[in-house]
Amino acid sequence: SFACMDHSAPEKNRYRYQLAGFSDTWIDAGAAHEATFTHLDPGTFTFRVQSANSAGVWDEQGASITLIIAPPWWGT
Repeated sequence: SFACMDHSAPEKNRYRYQLAGFSDTWIDAGAAHEATFTHLDPGTFTFRVQSANSAGVWDEQGASITLIIAPPWWGT
């Protein structure tokens, strides 16, 4: 889950995210502030998220985190 720093009208905040290494397409999450991925192959991914405040101004820099999915022990 993730959040926007604008708390003046949280119901108007909007989000978009992508998982680089899996898909380079931005997912428009609307007002939902969580993302779920299942069945990811082992590898390194970068989760990126951007938010728009209640005035509709997007934070183009956003935030990111690197995720490393290790293979199961029988796949090594």
